[in-house]
Amino acid sequence: MDETRPFLASSKAGSNHDTMFVARGGKRRTAFFFYARSSVCTHLVVFVGTSITWAVALLLLNYFAPLTQPGPATRLSITSTPVTLSQPHGHGFLATETEYLTCGTSLAEAKQRKCVYDILSNAWIPSLCSDETFVREYQSDGTWFPFADANHTQPLKREELGDVAKYYTNMRDHIVHCSVLWKRQFMAWKEGWKYLDDVLVDEHHTFHCADFLVEMTDKGVDFREQPIGVVVGHVGCHVRSG
Repeated sequence: MDETRPFLASSKAGSNHDTMFVARGGKRRTAFFFYARSSVCTHLVVFVGTSITWAVALLLLNYFAPLTQPGPATRLSITSTPVTLSQPHGHGFLATETEYLTCGTSLAEAKQRKCVYDILSNAWIPSLCSDETFVREYQSDGTWFPFADANHTQPLKREELGDVAKYYTNMRDHIVHCSVLWKRQFMAWKEGWKYLDDVLVDEHHTFHCADFLVEMTDKGVDFREQPIGVVVGHVGCHVRSG
């Protein structure tokens, strides 16, 4: 075998093509440049066309998907802007939620939808979620005194509170607020209440109250120096189905 012979012999077309470049007086590099540019353009056109096709397909998929899949629980617009939940609806307390009632985003909407101003939650809430029992316990502490100003010179009546953007009470009142809301939250869980306002199910507010009560121990008497007895006990652990 002749070792100088190429492994792949040039075809006739290939020979003619190579001769063409030589015959044109050194224009081979120029011809190759136009060939390469044409190849790049072709690939670019294919890339753009493919991208557009996928984009259209995804848009159509997003458009028709809601029509073929079950939607979320119905949310009726009946409260001032709901508290932002740290956990999405459908978990924990809300595992069996079927509706979500609101009072809109303005005073006018809240009144139009027959909502009530809850002085314990400090918010307009749908009447179905109101609970006067714990509101009375909250007021029974005797420290709930709302004012229009921080200096406590302009007292307000209960029926005026929902009409103002902000009002002032006192630190003791806020402690009672957290305490009673925790009782209300526990009873909602224990008794399986059907109607739960956003404050009851909001993780952020619960954690805020816990942190606030701890922070309050740094004011006034140093509780670190106050002794308290701790009785050792034994408790069980309830295992729920599922």
